[in-house]
Amino acid sequence: MTIEKLKINENDVFRLFEVKKRKQSIAKYALNNKIVPFPGFNSTSFNDKIWTVKKSEKYGNSYTLYLHSLRVTVELMLAYEGTKEIEYFNKAEEIINSWIKHSQTDDDNPMIWYDHTTANRTQALIHYLYLADELNRDIDEEKWISLLKKHSEIMSNDEIYKCNNHGLMMDRSLMILGYILDDKSSITKGKSRAVNTFWYSFSSQGIHLENSPQYHTMVVRMYNEIEAYLNKKDDSLGEHVVNYLKLAKEYIPLVTKPNQRLSSIGDSGSDKQPREKQYKNIYDREAGISILQYKDPTPFFVTFIAGYSSRVHKHKDDLSITLNYKEKDFFVDPGKYSYTRNKTRTYITSPSAHSTIYLQDFNNNIHL
Repeated sequence: MTIEKLKINENDVFRLFEVKKRKQSIAKYALNNKIVPFPGFNSTSFNDKIWTVKKSEKYGNSYTLYLHSLRVTVELMLAYEGTKEIEYFNKAEEIINSWIKHSQTDDDNPMIWYDHTTANRTQALIHYLYLADELNRDIDEEKWISLLKKHSEIMSNDEIYKCNNHGLMMDRSLMILGYILDDKSSITKGKSRAVNTFWYSFSSQGIHLENSPQYHTMVVRMYNEIEAYLNKKDDSLGEHVVNYLKLAKEYIPLVTKPNQRLSSIGDSGSDKQPREKQYKNIYDREAGISILQYKDPTPFFVTFIAGYSSRVHKHKDDLSITLNYKEKDFFVDPGKYSYTRNKTRTYITSPSAHSTIYLQDFNNNIHL
């Protein structure tokens, strides 16, 4: 594989989050060497020791994950793109170079090359290289190609691949790197795994099997983004996947409550939904969900959970119900809370936090 020069197009840049979700405060803090890895997280000082900061007691693995995914650099680069103030890009570049230097040490923290971390950091690095080229910055092509190849090798490793949204993050980044590095094997692997994961992840009715409507939305969006990217390369995930994506798009208006809030089933929030609420009963044995609902004479909405096809984001909520009547909640699920492993998270996912029947002191751990 011979590469004369890295060439990254605007189409190759997948910003980690929408521009409207940019937090100006995070970028401002970073200019003052206060790094906030994720909105709402405590800050940490930017210095040579930052890459060993964990704060695991409060955040579990999440603090390390978002630090090493270089999310803060995306905040800075979006701030630069929005304001054209070069200090934002310069700080992003400084942080990235600091991380690259640390990546060459013997740090054995598994979160550094974790699936989610590696995939999202790849997007941040591509974003940086695109802007650096626009700004005519001198970069060491050989060093960067080597670094991108390492990310590609990590994401190609089937031993760490999971057929879930983390795996899909890897596939998306792997395909993009394949086009950037002119590596057809990476494109083929990313595409084929993404297609296989699609059939693994959705029921025959187009409902995502991770038991969480919010993750259904996220995964469908990711697949649509991948399809749009491939279309620009005269490629596609295939007619069958595209048709199922259209079917999957219709689920969210059905699992939205009459008050226009998303049902907080599994690891979902109850965000207000922009699309008009639709009324149709659902029974999906594969996804383990039933919905009985009608609009007239009085809005009525009830969900029933029974069975599962995935342990990911799955609460111990079998035989539980949620009920919304006259646009008011009577029985609700607790939602996602957070992913930090602590007593609160254990309670939130337990049967006692849901409207269900359960046996006290009975260990109903989920096994697949």
